[in-house]
Amino acid sequence: MCFLVAWQVLTFLKGFSDEERARLATFTFLVISTGLVTPNILTSLFHENLVEEETCGLSAFRHFPRTDCSGSDISSPSGVTLQGCAEACCADSTCLSFQYSIVNQCYLKSRLCSDGQKVSTSAGNMYDISGISLDFATALFKTWLSEKDFNSLISNLKKAGIEQRLPELFPANKRSPEHLESHFRAAGLGPIADYLKEQQNRANTKELKMELKKKLANGNDVKEIVLYVKDYMKKKKLAEHEVVVLVWSSVMKSVEWNKKDDLVAEQAIRLLKAYAPLLAALTTQGRSELDLLVAIQNYCYDNMQFMKVFHKILVLLYEADVLSKDTILKWHKDGHSPKGKSVFLEQTKEFVEQLQSAKEAREVEADADPENAFEAMRSSLLQEEAALSDREADKLRRSESEADFHGLVRLSELKAALVSETEDGPAAMERLNQISRELGEVWQAEEDPDVDDLHN
Repeated sequence: MCFLVAWQVLTFLKGFSDEERARLATFTFLVISTGLVTPNILTSLFHENLVEEETCGLSAFRHFPRTDCSGSDISSPSGVTLQGCAEACCADSTCLSFQYSIVNQCYLKSRLCSDGQKVSTSAGNMYDISGISLDFATALFKTWLSEKDFNSLISNLKKAGIEQRLPELFPANKRSPEHLESHFRAAGLGPIADYLKEQQNRANTKELKMELKKKLANGNDVKEIVLYVKDYMKKKKLAEHEVVVLVWSSVMKSVEWNKKDDLVAEQAIRLLKAYAPLLAALTTQGRSELDLLVAIQNYCYDNMQFMKVFHKILVLLYEADVLSKDTILKWHKDGHSPKGKSVFLEQTKEFVEQLQSAKEAREVEADADPENAFEAMRSSLLQEEAALSDREADKLRRSESEADFHGLVRLSELKAALVSETEDGPAAMERLNQISRELGEVWQAEEDPDVDDLHN
């Protein structure tokens, strides 16, 4: 009985004034949070007549002295529905006609008396016009979060089955992610804005995953898939390090794996060779590479037939310019997942030692004797520059970040220093070492590096 009464009361919200609805929102919080009624009563807020019914919110006029034709004071109205806004007819010549709009959607036209004084109005000082359902829900959420935590609110919304329907509280023409976020943040409901943003990200991720599944099943050209994913990322503002993990998972799910473990390795290498350019296009940042490598580690652990294939996948992706030397070294040192850690670290130990030895050999050679080491350093960097043209330089050109732009500039400086015939040995040695170190920092830069610290 209590449920039916409460549900019917919320159904007829438009019969209440603004102040009465505010009190009712507080009462609704109390009866739901104490368990007197179930949160299912909130489903009545999704009735179309409440969602689309707009309140004029005439509180913006309170600083004007107003009277209607009968002399009754209307300087502090509680708010009426748009359909109920009646024209105030005044014989007085000072009666002012005007209109205003909020969000270019709701228009209120009214003839108001200004007691002989003209009043200027603008959208900036008008009260935001929105649906009754949204106004009530906003008041309810603010009351809830002032008394309890966000998790308890979401828990009750889930019990009512409406946690995914919050955008439906907005009129149909105001349900863009940007409008939802701006409304709740302006109302001081940041946790709800973040929750809706995360919901939208999950929806976008699901859509991308489904489209990838279709394209992979149809055997679409890799270049076409790269263009699609890049465009989707930009349009939906998805993070690269999240997308590359999604793409890895989609690629590995696109085939039916052989039942024989000894044939899985060959099948996996063949598949990843074909889609390495796709993964390379999505690893322009250090974080993306490391997240991908950790995802590969977890996948191989969760799918036992790949336990012995991990090392081969790692080497393949390194040679295919998907994973850099520095990322592999960081993963081996402290960036790995705990899943199968001992097995995978031992499996890749020899390869990692080779990478580390090559790096240390160049550093030792450079520090030994600047005069004699210059030619060796110059030769080494010439070889490295050739490799950069194929791998790191290509990544830099694909990236749009400021850090990578600076890296590309440094790469040009490196080339200029290598061909210089005017610099003496020690000076050139110092110059090349400096540029090489800075390039290394740029390639390891994460999504939002402090460019000023790196390059000042």
